[in-house]
Amino acid sequence: MTDALKYFWKFLKENYHIFYYVYNDDMELLEMYPQGSTLFDYIIRSLDLTAPLVEKNEPLSGPMILGTDLGVNYIAVTEYPKRGNRRHHILGPISSQTLNRTTLTDLFNQFLYRTQASSIKNLVEEYMAIPVLSTTIQYQYAIQFYSAITGEICNVNRITFPGRESDTNLLFSTLMKNDKDAARAQWTLEQTDFIAINEGNMEHLYQSVNNTINKMPIRSVYEKDSLRSGKDLILMYLGKSVYAAISGGLPPEIGYHLQLYYVEQIESCRTLMDLRQCALDLQKDFISRVHAVKFDTKKSSQPVIQCREYIKLHIEEEINLQVISSHFNYSMYYFSRKFKEECGCSINDYIKEQRIQRAKTLLTTTELTINEICDKLCFSSPSFFISVFKKYTGTTPVNYRLHKGTPS
Repeated sequence: MTDALKYFWKFLKENYHIFYYVYNDDMELLEMYPQGSTLFDYIIRSLDLTAPLVEKNEPLSGPMILGTDLGVNYIAVTEYPKRGNRRHHILGPISSQTLNRTTLTDLFNQFLYRTQASSIKNLVEEYMAIPVLSTTIQYQYAIQFYSAITGEICNVNRITFPGRESDTNLLFSTLMKNDKDAARAQWTLEQTDFIAINEGNMEHLYQSVNNTINKMPIRSVYEKDSLRSGKDLILMYLGKSVYAAISGGLPPEIGYHLQLYYVEQIESCRTLMDLRQCALDLQKDFISRVHAVKFDTKKSSQPVIQCREYIKLHIEEEINLQVISSHFNYSMYYFSRKFKEECGCSINDYIKEQRIQRAKTLLTTTELTINEICDKLCFSSPSFFISVFKKYTGTTPVNYRLHKGTPS
């Protein structure tokens, strides 16, 4: 966010029950504020509210007001960054008139008759919390929203309207169809993943992992605690992944150790985006490990394979050549020479590399400080950690975190 946008958003969230979403042209959610506010994201997608923005080939000179037939509006601004593709900013919902609780309840009961009463109540409460603002105030906020994103001065004459209201019946039909098809879709997606894990299929990992995980319905639009609902789903997914990996040849002790590790990671997720990333990480981890067991055995001996797995599993502990040699009951000289012959680097260098890999994950998925990550990964000092990190990545931990691992 720009400073102007941060100030504008801070003002809005402190005064209204309102949400802010950012999408790309493919309707992929890039940002969400506040985190976990999934209901209206789902509605925006279901009603295809960004269609008027996506269809515009030429840049808009102002904001757009997107309306629905319930009298609920959204403010939209398309951003054209210097690098990368355009981004669609959606602010809302905002109502021009006070919504009637009884009317909403009757409407939702009529169309969502198969939904639990508690879920419909949650849905009604969310709609009743929508701020009611005059059209004049909405236009003022639209102008400010546009200027905060683009840095350009705007006036009310540059506000555009797509000329159509999104049909709420489409939303209800989508919700009902989602109820009917969710289990079947979930089953199909999971089976594809578990076969890939069982086979150690790296092609699946590189070509379809994002399409698979990102299509998983890890949230429920009806639930007040969507994050808890998503965690429960990913925990079940984890259990099945462990079974698929062990069936594919991963040693059981490694599989169950990984299960405990990812249970902690899942439970520590604070947002649905963090949770989805955790699901991607565990899928990648299991596929890669099964692939190594199935196909890397010709390149590496069993002792070296076991050593690498041991290092990955205990990377946040004090480990070194002496500890590892003792664990596998080999002499340090024999084990050091064998590892370097097969891997091309010393055990200590391999440990450093794996710690940096783990540091990269912690930097982009947690709010731990640099010093905390340094201690967690057993580096002797922050300066040494920064030095090693820069050696392996070409940048500092702070810069890596700021740019989420992408080049600046």
